[in-house]
Amino acid sequence: MASRMKPYRIIQITDPHLGGSRDQVMLGINSFQSFELVVDLVKQEQGQEFDRILSSGDISFDQSEQSYRDFIELVEPFGRPISWLPGNHDNPAVMSGITDVPLLEHNRVVDLGDWQLILLNTNTPGEIGGELQPSELELLSSALKGANGKLSMISMHHHPVSVGCDWMDPQQLANASCFFDIIRQYPGAEVLLWGHVHQEFDDQQNNLRLLATPSTCHQFEPNQQQFMIGTQLPGYRWIDLYPNGRIETGVSRIKSTPFEIDYRSKGY
Repeated sequence: MASRMKPYRIIQITDPHLGGSRDQVMLGINSFQSFELVVDLVKQEQGQEFDRILSSGDISFDQSEQSYRDFIELVEPFGRPISWLPGNHDNPAVMSGITDVPLLEHNRVVDLGDWQLILLNTNTPGEIGGELQPSELELLSSALKGANGKLSMISMHHHPVSVGCDWMDPQQLANASCFFDIIRQYPGAEVLLWGHVHQEFDDQQNNLRLLATPSTCHQFEPNQQQFMIGTQLPGYRWIDLYPNGRIETGVSRIKSTPFEIDYRSKGY
């Protein structure tokens, strides 16, 4: 297969926390309207000059089918393939049951040309934190083993490393050591992208770039011991994957918000 001269660009839009009603307000933010503002920002900055939309979980807050339909309604006009995976607030069965949207791909390993995208499910029913079940670890191992020279980007919802928030880090991936054991066995895993933490994160562990992305609704203040709503505004991430393994990425945020954010909240 010939290498692409230009990078494969992915737009990550994550953690919208949509509800069955578009009037749902969380911490002073209407989650649908906030999501809409971020989608408008993508339109302004990216147009249709990208290759795929990826959402790394918590698309829904109430597991309603309508919340997933609303997500699709706003991103479908881009005309680009859509990949998603479940977070702790999501219902994987409802997500996988939406099969009438041609742009919505349910493949867990996606061919991106010189790269492959591996989507992992860390959803653990009844738990805020995440875990990779044996079937997920096997999917990861099989995809990396069978990469046939392709580089790999991996995405899941929960963070496998500390992000520096004492109150949130206990929610990270429970069996992260199993994940990293597999990563070390195979070459080609270059970047890991997650949601859940509602803040920007960028680090490196050996050859693996570690990235987290702001939510399209409320943010969490980085490096806090206790729950605190962030003063940063909602946003998204773009990622360019080059044939030679180079990765370029950035985060864009909306410039203003019409909402009165509840900064005094101690949780939700």
